[in-house]
Amino acid sequence: RHFYKYKRLQRALIENGGLYGGGALLGGVALFILVAMGWDMNYLVYGAMASSNALCMVIFAIFIGYGLAEGPRTLWQSARLRPSLKRALYLAYSHHKGYKDAAAELAKKMVDVYSLRRAASSSMRHHADKIMIMAAEGPFE
Repeated sequence: RHFYKYKRLQRALIENGGLYGGGALLGGVALFILVAMGWDMNYLVYGAMASSNALCMVIFAIFIGYGLAEGPRTLWQSARLRPSLKRALYLAYSHHKGYKDAAAELAKKMVDVYSLRRAASSSMRHHADKIMIMAAEGPFE
């Protein structure tokens, strides 16, 4: 970073030279059109409209190259039936396999919980009266 005004101005001119050059070029073209057409403002207005349309078309073409065409490409790829069906079949199979494994694991856990519940209920059966009195006196409803 430069602390002197001259160096900062020089650095700004170097970095923004394209912008200033483009502005000077457009101003020169506008002045040339005015002089060539006898200082008639209609030609300048129509020239400015044509230039802005051309500039917008160039910007649009650049944006298409950088991802604006990704939406239509994605729609086109998803509209192809055979690859879409293959992808859906693979996803359905993989999800079904995962659900089946999860269901088997859940069944094992439920068997473990049921066996623990039976063991706890049979070992605490003779304390049932005391448990009921304590539950009735407790602060919970």
